[in-house]
Amino acid sequence: MGKIINFFNKQKQDEYEVCIVCKKKTTVKREKPITQRYTYIEGVGQLCSRCYKELLEQNAFE
Repeated sequence: MGKIINFFNKQKQDEYEVCIVCKKKTTVKREKPITQRYTYIEGVGQLCSRCYKELLEQNAFE
């Protein structure tokens, strides 16, 4: 029974994307299309809002 519970807990944890820079869970659900994601960089991946803002300030991907 414990394995089943662990499986469902992992599924719930994997519901949100992880920032490719800091590796923290973002508020973006995996099922959300990338065309509707504000902090997604095509060819790079999903970022959290903090990392996205820092990269924008550094003009890292303009």
